[in-house]
Amino acid sequence: MTNRDLNYLRMVVTRKGVMNANTALWSGNIKISATKTAVESLYTQILTDAGMQEEDISGTTKAKDTAWTTAAGLGVHVSTCMRAYAEDIGNATLYEMMHYKKSDLDRGEVQEAINKMTLIYNQASLVPIASLTPFNLTAVILTNFNAAIQNLTNAFPQHGIIQAVKKTSTISIKNNFALLRVAGKKLNTLVGTLGLTQPAFVQTYKNACIIIDLGKGQMAEEVILQPNEHKVLFKNKFLPNDTFTVRNHSELANIKVYLSDDSNIPPIDTGGVTLMANSEIKLSIPTAFNMAFGHNLIVQNISNMDDAHVTVVLAHGKSNSSAGEPSIN
Repeated sequence: MTNRDLNYLRMVVTRKGVMNANTALWSGNIKISATKTAVESLYTQILTDAGMQEEDISGTTKAKDTAWTTAAGLGVHVSTCMRAYAEDIGNATLYEMMHYKKSDLDRGEVQEAINKMTLIYNQASLVPIASLTPFNLTAVILTNFNAAIQNLTNAFPQHGIIQAVKKTSTISIKNNFALLRVAGKKLNTLVGTLGLTQPAFVQTYKNACIIIDLGKGQMAEEVILQPNEHKVLFKNKFLPNDTFTVRNHSELANIKVYLSDDSNIPPIDTGGVTLMANSEIKLSIPTAFNMAFGHNLIVQNISNMDDAHVTVVLAHGKSNSSAGEPSIN
């Protein structure tokens, strides 16, 4: 079953939830009732054939579009307030860091948006709240922003769901998906006929039919490293043949990336890959590291003076990243 198929199933669940919450508005229409039953029957059969349970599909998709909108709105506000605060105290670095606009936070890859929001929240958390109050940033707003980020994170499809699904994409599943899409389209048309008498319900239903592609089979982590500081990322979350794309956003600091079985920097002779400032690289596991396979990724700022801003994206299997790869000796 493809990622696109899973996203369509999540939409079916969301749409069903909207209809079940407004039964009185459509249950008297025998055509809508019959088509809804047909859609749900096909949906159930697909899950059965794939060896999946409904909670695997629906449990992480609750109000995902609302969660993203809420988190992005708070993110823009916090970023704007932090930018005003940074300008007031003359902190040019923080001022440039808090450059996020609405379009930076409410579109594109969801994980990238979460990374940006987390960065904004973390920077705001470092400042005494009393210093931020004059700039209309309160403790309540920060608490709500953090909660919104967590809600959005929890709206992601369960990581690994694609890997966990048994490879039983049989002819039956393929055929039922075709029937499900036909029945779903018919249901959309029938519900649309209620637009004159139940406009709010129909609009909510249409919103539920928007497929948000949240499952990409990859994760990302973003860190700010002090001079000579190192951090452990993706502990026990990767396997051989997975791929890391490492982006060093720093203006001056160079970094080094290692694989390790603990949180310590490996001895020099075990290898590792050095990445210059303002560059990125794609690293396969473990061959690109020229070292023994480990279960932790360690990122180290090897600068003695400058902070390092690093983003690492883990893709399961081969990555489509356009970043270059190191030459293997």
